[in-house]
Amino acid sequence: PGWTPQTEQEKRIAYMLFAPPDQALANILQAGLGMADPKLASVLIEDAVETRKALLDWGARFDQQGLRSHGVPIMEAVRGQLHKTDAVVHDRTMISDLLVHDGECVGAVGVDENTGETVVIQAGAVILGTGGDANLFLHNLNPDDTCGDGYVLGYNAGAELTNLEFKQIFLGTVYPTRNMLLQPLPTHVRLMNAREKEFLPDYLPKGATADECLRQRNGHNPFSTRDTLSRYLDIAIVNELRAGRGTDHNAVLLDRTDERIPPLTGPRSEFWAYRGIDFSQPVEISTCHHCSLGGLRIDVNGETTVPHLYAAGEVAAGPHGADRMGGHMLLASQVFGARAGKHAAAFASGQKQRDMPGKVSAQAEERIESLRRGDGASEPEPFRAALHHYAYFKLLVTRSAHSLASFLGDVKGISEELSRFTVTDPGAIIETLELQNLLLLAHIEAEACLMRTESRGPHYREDFPRQNDAEWLRNVVVKKAGDSPQVTTAVIDPSWKDLGDDKIGYWG
Repeated sequence: PGWTPQTEQEKRIAYMLFAPPDQALANILQAGLGMADPKLASVLIEDAVETRKALLDWGARFDQQGLRSHGVPIMEAVRGQLHKTDAVVHDRTMISDLLVHDGECVGAVGVDENTGETVVIQAGAVILGTGGDANLFLHNLNPDDTCGDGYVLGYNAGAELTNLEFKQIFLGTVYPTRNMLLQPLPTHVRLMNAREKEFLPDYLPKGATADECLRQRNGHNPFSTRDTLSRYLDIAIVNELRAGRGTDHNAVLLDRTDERIPPLTGPRSEFWAYRGIDFSQPVEISTCHHCSLGGLRIDVNGETTVPHLYAAGEVAAGPHGADRMGGHMLLASQVFGARAGKHAAAFASGQKQRDMPGKVSAQAEERIESLRRGDGASEPEPFRAALHHYAYFKLLVTRSAHSLASFLGDVKGISEELSRFTVTDPGAIIETLELQNLLLLAHIEAEACLMRTESRGPHYREDFPRQNDAEWLRNVVVKKAGDSPQVTTAVIDPSWKDLGDDKIGYWG
């Protein structure tokens, strides 16, 4: 209300935001490029209005721009409801493993971050809401504890995962604070390396212009291969950093100081000032991981392929495909969080607590105890930093059989070092468990990326640069088989047809 779209981008955003239900569903499926589950996408649309109404009834208040708040009103509203219950909250406790008995999830094992003590929790059902894998990568736009823990918990419990090769990758500021660049890149903007040389033209195909590359990128925002030129912006940035031409913070420079560029005003200007970013001088930016579009396979109730194990939000896959519509990750967290909570509670409340054999938790407890008696290094941070670097340059934007094989070698080397770790400090135990999870997830994701021998959405294979619908309208599915990931494919949307992106307006 009160907003009249002016620019072409604003008109496309308005079309996305105010689409009727049938069109909204069609938009999700088209943005997903055949990789979204139509049943889950339908649930997302069907439950959207009631989900928002529930949040408003709980006191959530959303500002018009959403710049400072984003998910904060949701967290505050849900926290308020939680405090009205008699739920026991294990604050600052990391769950390291799930407990599975007779093929069903029956609880979890974790570590108290304050004391280092092992915590065993028996439960009728378990819901994962652990977010994604952003901290696998050098540059990301997430809190430091977003380490893919939920993916690994589900994988080790025997659950199937899918769409792990698809990421949302945005431009973002990296210093002095990390922030997503939401506004379009205007004409006359300069992208420079640390030597103040404009570099984008050096990476474009013959005959292409930087202006056209940026125009295509402004039509969606995240990195994607679904158009012809926008991908070269991220490819150029990553290659400049790889060549050592970045700043001390592994960034390039975005210069909006040309007098022909209108200054940022209003809420956007206030937001950047609040975050310490000053566009009156060149700003350090880079290509950043924002969120993952894959995760644990779920049904319409949020239940994974392991009975009584549920997932919602970024840890779950299906409502989104290769790309997604803007704002739908938060929506999915609330829609499927509510469904998972109701379904899990209905099951658990009707069950009598069973005696759980000690052997069910023994292996999970041993994983923690083994860290206290190793004979190797005791500081995980250097190894985590190395993994961040390898993943950013070999797994995030540009991929090939060569880079992925090299990355798997890097992961193996760090894993061998980690197997000899000795840690006793509670904080170091948590950090080491997170690093173990990141390494396992890195292996799983690299295998998924190797399997998909085409480019689709944000999955860009330099050795297979084109989308191949004839062979690859299939989802990559990963499941644990012994000590290794078993990678297969499955068709989730057999009726999908490419209707063209003109029908979906602004996505991402």
